[in-house]
Amino acid sequence: MQKFVFSVGSDIVSAPGFERPDVAESLARYADRLADAVRDEYPGAAVTWSIDPTTGYTIQWHTLPSDDVVERCRELASIVWEDSAEWYVDERQSALAAHLSVPVGDVTGDGETWSHGRQEWIVLNEAEADERAAEAVRDSLWAFRTDFLRAHCSNVDALEALDTVRERLCERANPLMLALIDDVDYLIDDAIRADGRGHFLAGYDHEEHERDGWCLYRVG
Repeated sequence: MQKFVFSVGSDIVSAPGFERPDVAESLARYADRLADAVRDEYPGAAVTWSIDPTTGYTIQWHTLPSDDVVERCRELASIVWEDSAEWYVDERQSALAAHLSVPVGDVTGDGETWSHGRQEWIVLNEAEADERAAEAVRDSLWAFRTDFLRAHCSNVDALEALDTVRERLCERANPLMLALIDDVDYLIDDAIRADGRGHFLAGYDHEEHERDGWCLYRVG
């Protein structure tokens, strides 16, 4: 009985869709599918595999009877990879699916942006959420209430004078607002403490949700 040994290294980390080689559960699903393909090709073969989640994915073959078999098994690895579009589950995708209580496959997208039906979401880690919220505060100073801004501006007369044109200028007033603020970073921290990141990032309902260490914001 021939024994095929699957092990993990780092030769194919650039394969399509393989963006997080540390997702051991996803690797296991792929290895299972490939093992089944090898068993179908070589009935009676004993197939085993192992995973090192800290590296990428590759297959090392041991005690194979011929180079032809090695090449065929590598072909099977490529075929299974291409036919297994759903073997990889993005952690952000999984977190949103769990929050919505829907199958992972019903959530589509990539990177930070994901959708379910007509719902649009961004899924961020803590650092990304802080950065995005700070940027949103900085870009929307023109819309802040005067009574809040007054505590962050020593030139109150200029601030109140600007109030007469802020509504008309809208976003174009933002550079003027930035110039009047004494400490923009302190204002950003104060605004987020007061209203939360969801107020600035979740355009749909201004709510922040947390799931499995990810911050979820509905934007549409």
